Amino acid sequence: MTFPSTKKPRVLLLDWSKNYLLELLQKNVDLVTFGESDTDWYERFSASQFRGQIAAVVRQEEYELIILGNNMGAGIKLAELIPEEARAKIVVASHLGLEESEEYQYRTLGVSRFSFRKDVYDLVSDLAVHQ
Repeated sequence: MTFPSTKKPRVLLLDWSKNYLLELLQKNVDLVTFGESDTDWYERFSASQFRGQIAAVVRQEEYELIILGNNMGAGIKLAELIPEEARAKIVVASHLGLEESEEYQYRTLGVSRFSFRKDVYDLVSDLAVHQ
């Protein structure tokens, strides 16, 4: 007899505007957060240390989804920090959508999934159901 897996999918949340998502996401997935509201990382890490921290977080664990906040284009720099082999797992979240030039920059980096922040809960819920 086999039983369905009770393992929750792991989601890495790299979004400055994450406060409204935390309660919803924690119910469906194993949520890992890494952002300035958690650790004030802009003040604590130099650019090179921060690059290493992001790369290490992504390489140390397997994530089914990486939610990356666009945050007026700042997410493009974060996407560059994600190892290339993990970029297909990125969903870029934004409140108002992306400008064409921003989307092009993400796509150049190998990122091809985009969502409004209000729809991220549905993406994560679908992931949890199909895990």
